Amino acid sequence: MDAVKKLAGAFIVGGIFGLMGQLLMVLIGGVLGPGYGPELVGPLVLGVMGIIGGVLFACGLYQKIEKVGGFGAIMPFCGLAAAVAGAICGIRGSGAPLGKAIVNGLKPFVIFVVIVVVVSALIGAGVTLIA
Repeated sequence: MDAVKKLAGAFIVGGIFGLMGQLLMVLIGGVLGPGYGPELVGPLVLGVMGIIGGVLFACGLYQKIEKVGGFGAIMPFCGLAAAVAGAICGIRGSGAPLGKAIVNGLKPFVIFVVIVVVVSALIGAGVTLIA
């Protein structure tokens, strides 16, 4: 029964975050107007979701959401932002200055992004060579 409860929590929390993302996409797309496509609206929504995740983590609410939602709270982009905010808060809590905490907290994220970009470029180049 515990597994069903965890699965239901992940489904509900993940669904709420998905609904929030979709609502933000419609809202931001409506504010920007019809001239702006998903190539601009999508990154803006990710940025807003990231800010929401960071703020919720800083307020101590995201940890409670993670307890209920498990993977449903971790998987959305706001979960990544909350993890980065958690790393920064943890480093800051150990007495490091804010600037150093931000730099050290963002290092794993930047390394991840660089690896993803390089792998994507290599896969894209491989596909181009095959085709």
